[in-house]
Amino acid sequence: MAHAVVRGLHPAEAPLAAAALAAAFQDDPVMSWCFPQAERRAAVLAEGFELFLRRIWLPHDECFTSDGLAGAACWLPPGHWRVPLRTQLALL
Repeated sequence: MAHAVVRGLHPAEAPLAAAALAAAFQDDPVMSWCFPQAERRAAVLAEGFELFLRRIWLPHDECFTSDGLAGAACWLPPGHWRVPLRTQLALL
């Protein structure tokens, strides 16, 4: 049985990881309610995940993927889960 190798996500891979996350959440009930049009949902999720990857998750170096970029797992380290107001405003 082959095992996937988990490794850190490189910032240059953010678009591919965002696409994988967007695909994973495409049929999520909450995302479907927030963005009822499937085509728009796909684009909004991909753009949103890439923005969050670049501005929130990747700077903490807690993003992981596999060699095939089948998905991504991103965390904020303990004590850093609150996104500062300045960062929230910049995301707008």
